[in-house]
Amino acid sequence: MWSRDPDAIINFTRHEESDCLTVNMDLRLHPPIAPFVVRWEFPLFVADDTLNPERLSKPGGAPKQFKVEDLVGLVRTPLRKTEILTLATIKLKCSRRTAYALFDEAAADGLLVEREGEFERSSPNGATA
Repeated sequence: MWSRDPDAIINFTRHEESDCLTVNMDLRLHPPIAPFVVRWEFPLFVADDTLNPERLSKPGGAPKQFKVEDLVGLVRTPLRKTEILTLATIKLKCSRRTAYALFDEAAADGLLVEREGEFERSSPNGATA
């Protein structure tokens, strides 16, 4: 590990426009340079003055691995909530927390309907399957 101060720090941050990056420079021995945007045009980055450097890409997070339909598809006969959650963790190989979230979403959307303490799939027209 070095314990020295860098002379230049250059950060490239993904811009909301595809194939573009916002460039921020922290230069110790030179006057400040305002952030700017560069566009990738093979084989070079080209400055693009038409884009606002503050319009950075928003983090989207990782794509969801499990869908509500996956959990609902496991319910073939009426089952208690705990049975559905256990089945989801085994068959989908998801965490108990994810199973709870999928179950709550399915119940809120009316995809699983409770009848006498057990849940079953609802049919497309609103009746239980």
